[in-house]
Amino acid sequence: MFHKSTAVRLLLVVWLSGCVAYAYAGSSEVTSAAAQCTIDLDFDGQVDTVVLIENQEVYELVALLKRDAGYQAFVLSTARQRLELSCVRGASVTGTAAGPGRRTGTVYNTGGSYVVFAQPEGAAAAYFWRRTAFVEVWIAD
Repeated sequence: MFHKSTAVRLLLVVWLSGCVAYAYAGSSEVTSAAAQCTIDLDFDGQVDTVVLIENQEVYELVALLKRDAGYQAFVLSTARQRLELSCVRGASVTGTAAGPGRRTGTVYNTGGSYVVFAQPEGAAAAYFWRRTAFVEVWIAD
């Protein structure tokens, strides 16, 4: 696994250059962007990017929120298997019994967009922006 500041620099290199893979200087580790989608997650009128990064069989879901001075990165999730990523326009999500907290049936207002990170026909989590941070809600078991 790599350090968060390295991940941010790496993400920006991969995303901005459109490269499929980038090797660390002086290292044999190869990191690749496995998937990405774009949507305005924080409702500031700027398009944000969500990237699924693979680094030595570890997948990190990272949101890059567009700011005036560049991007602000948020690591939303880490997994040992590749999951599906999608950006969704929708006003709400409903929580399930999956995940920590066991908030079954609670409806969460997303503000209009959210990210889903899911196993095909399996567990899924939604991430949406609330004021200053992302909220995670398990939406499928």
